[in-house]
Amino acid sequence: IELQQIEVKPGDFVIVYFGVNDAKVNNFFQKATRPLNLWPGYIQLLGFLRIKLNLQVANWIWLETVQPDFDRQLNRSKVGAETLLADLMKIHCFSEQTGSKFIAILQPHIFTKKTSDTFETNQKKKYASSLEKVISLQYKAYLSSFSGFGWFQDFRHAFDTLDESPYLDWVHVNSSGNQRIAEEIFE
Repeated sequence: IELQQIEVKPGDFVIVYFGVNDAKVNNFFQKATRPLNLWPGYIQLLGFLRIKLNLQVANWIWLETVQPDFDRQLNRSKVGAETLLADLMKIHCFSEQTGSKFIAILQPHIFTKKTSDTFETNQKKKYASSLEKVISLQYKAYLSSFSGFGWFQDFRHAFDTLDESPYLDWVHVNSSGNQRIAEEIFE
């Protein structure tokens, strides 16, 4: 929709930079540990306290008592990759029609970085139980779906050589991270 509203000329580059932000687990794909799984509405209530009221104790309780439902998440990852592939193929066709060059870039995240500083190690510990496996499932689905296309670029290891962390959290980056991604794009 956005591309159709701007002038894209032959020789222009159309770049889609995507990652796992939208692959996060929602309440439907969560399950409480025993015996809390017997309490109707437990996940919704705790989610409200964490997100809407921003209660740190609720976040800690969430990390200790709620786990992703990996069977549902695996299916959701495959569907998400298929949906994204269809959208990327539309953009690729648009680029061919306009004579522009299309590139789809898979974003790195904190769990793809080979070495970690103290900040990154703490972030990995904070999110390991609730997030690492979920985003790993989504990345595997993306790689399985996109790896055969010439327009696909895997940037998961773009930050491996950086000494200082480019991350603000598990996925969002600071100005040095944005600079490194821009350098990788131009390379």
